[in-house]
Amino acid sequence: MVATSQPLAVAAGLAVLAAGGNAADAAVATAAALNVTEPTSTGIGGDCFALYYEAATGCVTALNGSGRAPAALTLDRLAREGFGAELPPFHAHTVTVPGACAGWCDLVERHGRLAMSRILAPAIRLAVEGFPVAPITAHFWERGVERQLCNALGGLELTIDGRAPRAGEIFRNPGLARTLQIVAEGGKAAFYQGEIARDIAVAVRASGGVLDEQDLAEHRSTWEAPISTTYRGIRLWECPPNGQGLTALLALNILEAFDLRGLDPGEGERPLHRELCPKALRMRRGDMVGVGALTDALKERHCITASFDEKQRASLADVQTPPLRRKRLGSLIGERIERVKAHQRHLAERIDASDQRRVDHSRIQQARGRGEGLCARGARRRDHKRRTARPRKLAKNVENRSVGMVLENVVIVWE
Repeated sequence: MVATSQPLAVAAGLAVLAAGGNAADAAVATAAALNVTEPTSTGIGGDCFALYYEAATGCVTALNGSGRAPAALTLDRLAREGFGAELPPFHAHTVTVPGACAGWCDLVERHGRLAMSRILAPAIRLAVEGFPVAPITAHFWERGVERQLCNALGGLELTIDGRAPRAGEIFRNPGLARTLQIVAEGGKAAFYQGEIARDIAVAVRASGGVLDEQDLAEHRSTWEAPISTTYRGIRLWECPPNGQGLTALLALNILEAFDLRGLDPGEGERPLHRELCPKALRMRRGDMVGVGALTDALKERHCITASFDEKQRASLADVQTPPLRRKRLGSLIGERIERVKAHQRHLAERIDASDQRRVDHSRIQQARGRGEGLCARGARRRDHKRRTARPRKLAKNVENRSVGMVLENVVIVWE
């Protein structure tokens, strides 16, 4: 199975599988095709992480294909340049060594079957011949042009006459096709040494960064022991830090302490993971003494235990029932309207019952005049007119109010 956000990338992965490739080959082919068809996400200029299960041995291996910061980018340098607190999101100093290319090659070298030239062929063809841009991709592409590409060195190469391609429009990327072809023929060394590495270093330095060719030449992927936890009897694996998999495992440990089947998410509820996990994860991070110590512990045990203090769990109890005010407005309006209708029916039933009691009361008076026995029902009802006047008025007012007024007045009348 191959699943991505782009059908053409799925087709690339399936084609590699049909040609005799395995999961590692298909994953790299799919990633490269995504680089072409969805450049708003990561690609060969970014990083990659991979988990690979080998059926023959039953082992799971973790590949860390993330790049490091330039050697010349020190804290002192950042402080001198006025970036002691934080970096602007699109500054050249945020650019690290792109580790994706080495990650692709290392994954295929260790676990794959096909040559990189065969694996990258579908992506190269898409870049040369062009592809129709998907609607969602076109939307984020336009945002990227407005926020970043219009001011970036070489950014106009990812545009059509200075604008983002529209949905359904054919886009070609000959520059990326050339890069992928060089990698297909020369492997990762052709990316991290030579022409491509030189062009990357020149572009980053021209934009105000400090990345150089030596940083690229010294890049290496690392194979790590994956970390894991169990969730309701199922073991789940993630890449260790500096990846984000640790957060997912901690979140699962936290969720396991709650009876999720007993919670009614309902239409429009704020998703449970947005309510429960962030608060609990902040509590867990408060217990961490540092990433270095945590990483060392994980390397020793390769496992995240499910222990979670009962006091901490108790402090999260209020998250299990998210407040009504956090529902989406459409769902909230619909629910309130139904409550208004239900209350109207209730008022109508009360009014009908009151009318019936008025009739019964009249019969009692007539029976008393005739000396007949009294009926207990309604005998103690007094000031009936005063009791039923307000429900009638409320029902009339609710019928005539707009939805916005219903939202306001329901709280006053019924809550």
